Amino acid sequence: MRCLQKWPEQYYSSLTPRRIEDVLDSPVCTVGACIRASGREKAKALMELILLDLTRFFNVSQSMNAGQVTATAEMILEDYAYLKIDDFKLCFNRAKKGSFGPVYRMDGNVILSWIGQYAKERVSAADEMNYARHVSVKAGERRSESFMELTLKRDTGKEWKGKNQ
Repeated sequence: MRCLQKWPEQYYSSLTPRRIEDVLDSPVCTVGACIRASGREKAKALMELILLDLTRFFNVSQSMNAGQVTATAEMILEDYAYLKIDDFKLCFNRAKKGSFGPVYRMDGNVILSWIGQYAKERVSAADEMNYARHVSVKAGERRSESFMELTLKRDTGKEWKGKNQ
């Protein structure tokens, strides 16, 4: 589980999700796990850095002040603890590219609406991935080797042939 192992700026900069499927398959921890592992204050500090990175990107007449950034970070920690840090990187990169429409103002309401839209899209993508996995298992296809197969191969060099080997 990777969660705040580096300095927060380096940690966030090192994340490179391109698609929601990348985020769902990534080993990066959720915000809730960061809170449990590193404490609420460190998780809030990371979220504030993420928000500052986002607000610096946009050239709007008024940016968010420190109080607004802190309040928005708190709301994100409360409402979106199930999301991974990669989720925020992907969501905000999409916002920077205009995926959520033009940006005329920058405030907590705008940011929370982006995260809400992204979270809905993420749920749909997760449902599709789970259904595809279900169909492949039902059809008898294997996407990866099981623990039993890997252990047998490692210990004996033989392939697993089933329960009655």
